Amino acid sequence: MAHLRIGLLFDYKQENWPSMDISGQELFNELDKATLSCQPIQLRAPYLSLFSNLGKRKSLNNVDRLINRMLTYPSWLKWHSTFRDDVDIYHLVDHSYSQLIHSLKGIGGDKKVGVLCHDLDTFRCVLEPEKDPRPLWFQAMAQRILSGFQKADWVFYTTNAVKTELLKFELIPQEKLVQAPLGVNSLYSEQKIEGEKEQLKKLNSRLGDKKFLLNVGSTIPRKRIDILIKTFAELVKSAPELELVQVGGTWTAEQENQIKEYGLSDRVIQLRGISVEALAALYRNCEFVIQPSEAEGFGLPIIEALACGAPILASDLPVFREVAGDQLIYAPVGDVDAWSQKAKELLTSPELFPKQESRIEKSRIYRWSSHAETILNTYLSDAPEER
Repeated sequence: MAHLRIGLLFDYKQENWPSMDISGQELFNELDKATLSCQPIQLRAPYLSLFSNLGKRKSLNNVDRLINRMLTYPSWLKWHSTFRDDVDIYHLVDHSYSQLIHSLKGIGGDKKVGVLCHDLDTFRCVLEPEKDPRPLWFQAMAQRILSGFQKADWVFYTTNAVKTELLKFELIPQEKLVQAPLGVNSLYSEQKIEGEKEQLKKLNSRLGDKKFLLNVGSTIPRKRIDILIKTFAELVKSAPELELVQVGGTWTAEQENQIKEYGLSDRVIQLRGISVEALAALYRNCEFVIQPSEAEGFGLPIIEALACGAPILASDLPVFREVAGDQLIYAPVGDVDAWSQKAKELLTSPELFPKQESRIEKSRIYRWSSHAETILNTYLSDAPEER
């Protein structure tokens, strides 16, 4: 069997996309166990802070992100020669970094490139500009990423919902597509740990005793944080002891104003950069997880929550039904009245949720080892017998 050297290209940490970091690191960990068949190599260009050091304005940070993503990283790959002979195949853990494929194809000779496609949001302003209007510079950036993406030798997709869109827009030939669902870290378990209430209090003094709802993910527009806040505002009218915990995002100015408008500032907790163990404790101790997204590529928090036995109220999306089936309670996308009514029912009648045993059982089909095995076997099938 070939001993394949796979160069895993990671996002910049400064981009703050936890799901991309998680999928990349879990893939590396699993491939690293396959010592007889492959050697994973982590690759990430240095990040240059050029303008963000001049002030704390978000715009300055975004300029640095743009320069590093579109110029620094591609140039580093193109001109940095020390790792070229040490890599047989390149793998992008995030499709939104596909601009790098232009450089890889320039330096790799006969080396091939695979990419994990989480969703098509990066390309939406090019594919459906009426749904995602963007300035010309952003469209040009997205087009550059998309053209690199289309040069990939393999595209791994997480759900059939993603595959359907890839084929609908004729972005990638079907023979290049390989399904590789994401997985669940083994630390996500229904087993409570002694002292985890105290652990939660260390995250925030208001946790540990009070009831709370949990939302996990970023706060970008498609996550529909507006629905989350409005629904929570309705709930606290009849449940004044309830808190809302949001993990992973940063409130926008509009979201902060909405929270203040509804008088929720002292009822909302936002946490970032917490450990897997801490997030697992939050899943296990919340009343239920609430995910009102209007679009997703997979929904990693959904399977994490299921693995911890947490009940979930989520948007009625095809991708959630594909991933979790009947183990969620669903509400119509964007319908705040329906969300509020459903959330009130579940808060007072938790027995309406599917049984915990069936939720946990559903999560067991998602394993990072399976994700890595699919990717590795795909690459090995195309690898020379000897190196």
